Amino acid sequence: MIINDDIVFIHLQKCGGTFIKHMMEQNMNAVNIRPEHNGFRDIKPSDKDKLVVGTIRNPYAWYVSLYHSHLPDADTSFFSEVFRGTNSFSEWVKKFLNTNHVVYHDLNFSAISRLDVGPYTYRMIRCYGKDLKSTTNISTSDVVLGNIEILKTDNLAKDFVSLVEDKVGINAAARTAILSAERIHTSKHGHYSEYYDKEAYELVSHKDRIIFEMFGYEHEQ
Repeated sequence: MIINDDIVFIHLQKCGGTFIKHMMEQNMNAVNIRPEHNGFRDIKPSDKDKLVVGTIRNPYAWYVSLYHSHLPDADTSFFSEVFRGTNSFSEWVKKFLNTNHVVYHDLNFSAISRLDVGPYTYRMIRCYGKDLKSTTNISTSDVVLGNIEILKTDNLAKDFVSLVEDKVGINAAARTAILSAERIHTSKHGHYSEYYDKEAYELVSHKDRIIFEMFGYEHEQ
C-alpha cells in the first residue's frame, strides 16, 4: 500500500495502481509499504482515520490485461501451467477460471473454487474486504468491504484528483502534475471484446459476478 500523511492507497493488481503509486510518491510525499499488495485489514490502527482509496476495473478487461502482461514470458510466468496447451485468450481464461487444487503466487485455487469466484474477485476481496460472511459459494451479500473510496479506472487521474481535493485537499503543483502525467504500463492490446468467445464471457460473468454487481459493470451477451 502507498501511504502519506492523509491517504492510504491499496494497490489491487492490474487496476491502474502503479500510476497512482508513482503519482503519490513523486508528488504527494508518499511511501510504498511492502508487501505492496496488502489489503484493508493490514492498515495500521494509526492510519485507519486517513482517506483510504482503491481502484477497480471491468472484469472482462482485467483478464485480458493479465493475460497479455504474462504472455511474453508464458513459460516462466506464475501462470505457466495455465498457458500450457492453450492457443488463444479464450482458451486460457477458461482454463484459468476452472483451475483447482493448486496455488499460483498469491492465488489459492482451492479457496477460490470453494468461494465459486474468479481470481480477480478473490484478489479484490483480499484487498478491500473487511469481513466475509461465508466461505462457500458466496454472493454479494456475503462480502463486507472496508471503508474505502473505490475509483473506476476509466478516468483515473481526474477522479483521483477530484476525490483527494474534496476529502483532504491537494496542492496546485501536485494537481497539475497528476492530471498531465502519462499513464504507466498502459495496455498495448485491443479492446477486450476482440478476445472473448461466448463461453468465456459467460464464465467471467459468473465467476466475477460480485464485482459486476457491486461496482455496476454491464454483462456482455
